Amino acid sequence: MRMLGVHCGHNATAFLLDDGVVKAGLSQEKLDDLKNSAGFPADAIRAMLDEIGLRSEDIDEVAIAGRDVYPRRCYDYLFRKEVTDGASRTGLVGWARKLDSAVIGRIAPDLLNPLRHYRRKSLVAEGRRELRANLAALGLDRVPVTHIDHHTCYARAAFHGLGGALPALIFTAGGIGDGASAKVTLVDEGGNWTELGVTPLSSSLGGIYSATTRFLGMRTLEHEYKVMGLAPYAKEYADAVYKRVFKPAIDLDPANPFVFRAKTDSMRFYDHLVKVAVGERFDNLAAAVQRLIEERVLAWVEHAVGKTGVRRAYFGGGLFMNVKLNMRIQELACLEEAHFMPSCGDESNALGAAYAVQQVRGRVQPLENLYLGLSYGADEIERGLARQNLPSNY
Repeated sequence: MRMLGVHCGHNATAFLLDDGVVKAGLSQEKLDDLKNSAGFPADAIRAMLDEIGLRSEDIDEVAIAGRDVYPRRCYDYLFRKEVTDGASRTGLVGWARKLDSAVIGRIAPDLLNPLRHYRRKSLVAEGRRELRANLAALGLDRVPVTHIDHHTCYARAAFHGLGGALPALIFTAGGIGDGASAKVTLVDEGGNWTELGVTPLSSSLGGIYSATTRFLGMRTLEHEYKVMGLAPYAKEYADAVYKRVFKPAIDLDPANPFVFRAKTDSMRFYDHLVKVAVGERFDNLAAAVQRLIEERVLAWVEHAVGKTGVRRAYFGGGLFMNVKLNMRIQELACLEEAHFMPSCGDESNALGAAYAVQQVRGRVQPLENLYLGLSYGADEIERGLARQNLPSNY
């Protein structure tokens, strides 16, 4: 069975499994030269199939990462700073957006929840229509399609991709996705999967980190690694910034330490920083938010290991692109094994979706490597060098 996994949205990507073996994987950004290219990865799918000598008619099933799929226009903000979702600022939805940013939206945010629900529902419906049209354009309109939950994709990519051994804990954390920002999953010795804790969007560590990235004048979903890199340069005053700005914002839920609970809604954390962090040094802010995610995630992992007794863990989701955090996790005495999905952002969800559906149909094989993109012969490389006039310049 040939299974096509597709992630639509930020860093749109496709993976192909043939009887559970990963044959190819490619992100749309490699074809259109748009960093984190979003939407439907049609070009990547065509190029990937051509690379391995297959046609769309050879695909038996499609696995879509995410229960909810949004239209391409929702991601325009990634590429054009002047775009602020203007296409949706019409009628009732536009009125709701204006209220949301006004005084009433800050004083009584729950008052607008029905309108937010309406807006999300209408965008998801539009996204589903757009997805069907894109699949039809590739000749995949008659192929069975299955949608897989966002964090399940993270978990399946990490667990199966890294040759998951039993028993295991799987930790997934990112910004937002299908109503959750983090999950802890237990896979017991019998291979049964049990969710131990689901953190809501309002308590997103990834959302807080991205909001801080934006507050420091950098691009979210792209420059978080710069914040991580800035952190070691902070002065001693970073401790005071951490205790005042970040430490009170979010912690493990005392009633259920498998999940995080935010005192400050993480979806509005940028506004929080505007109120309390203007004038703070950029390096101190970077150090403070880095300390926040390290301390909270380490406590999260220690609690789960202590409660379950399972000392093998897998990690997936954009938060674990933070290699300093990963180093701290590897140093935990409570863990015997810590496995991190490489390139574990949303691009990995295309693989996770394919794994999730394929493992129901039959066995799956782990990743051998990530050299899965397009290949180029010597002649093609020489022509590329000549087009750029590189031989005469170097």
